[in-house]
Amino acid sequence: MRKIKLFIPCTLFLLAIFPANARACTQTPAADQAALLTAPKPEVSVPYSDQYEWRFKTIDGVLYKRLYNITKQEWVGDWIPA
Repeated sequence: MRKIKLFIPCTLFLLAIFPANARACTQTPAADQAALLTAPKPEVSVPYSDQYEWRFKTIDGVLYKRLYNITKQEWVGDWIPA
């Protein structure tokens, strides 16, 4: 009887010091890896360089071109004959 009286407080003391990790008991490491692989990832596209395109126009039958920065939405340079 004395051993039982001593066993219960010692067990409760050890459980208080070293609590069981509930998540570790419910999921295996393979389940954790599968959860990480299937988690949605945000898709954000960030351009590292500016994008350019040539814009064209005709003045008095002469074709001109000018470079346009699409990223910054501004002209680069002057109109030049194409």
